Amino acid sequence: MGEYGILRGKEVIELTFEEYLKTPAQLKGSHRIERTIMSNGMVVSTVFLCINHKFGNGPDLWFETMVFPKENEYRELHTDRYTTYDEAIEGHNRICYMVTSGKIKLNNEEGEEE
Repeated sequence: MGEYGILRGKEVIELTFEEYLKTPAQLKGSHRIERTIMSNGMVVSTVFLCINHKFGNGPDLWFETMVFPKENEYRELHTDRYTTYDEAIEGHNRICYMVTSGKIKLNNEEGEEE
């Protein structure tokens, strides 16, 4: 399987490095899937990564959801990764619920998760 990919609709098309280099620029790079600004100002962002973040024999990890303290503050409070587009959407919604329910919040200056 390729270490690089492009997103076509909801499908990840895996590519070798050489194929990725030949891919048109507008298809390369991270793509925002969902972004939610929560009522407390925290930002939940889900993106397609374009580089497989798989570790060892684990599952392919093409998508990532991160929680940030507020707009334009990029210190992440929480991160989850997913294999498929549908998992990423489900994960994004789950993380939004965790923020809303107080399971992910700012505890101190470092913004540690509970």
